[in-house]
Amino acid sequence: MWLSEVAAKAPPLIATKRQQPMIDEIPFGQLVRAWRRGQDLTQEELARRVGCAAITVRKIEAGAMRPRSRWLRAWQRS
Repeated sequence: MWLSEVAAKAPPLIATKRQQPMIDEIPFGQLVRAWRRGQDLTQEELARRVGCAAITVRKIEAGAMRPRSRWLRAWQRS
């Protein structure tokens, strides 16, 4: 699923006149969560695929942590 598809399915965060939110208006963690749910994965399953701890996925989705480039590359491959 492409990020534009995830953005189209994500709930709007800011009340605007546009129908679909722009990707840059959606926090990265919410994009990860929407993608993960679209793939029907748990946080633990995504963590296994990416090679990190489940707490890392939880923190990224919550916006408490920014992913490192290594994590992003692994997520892209998953």
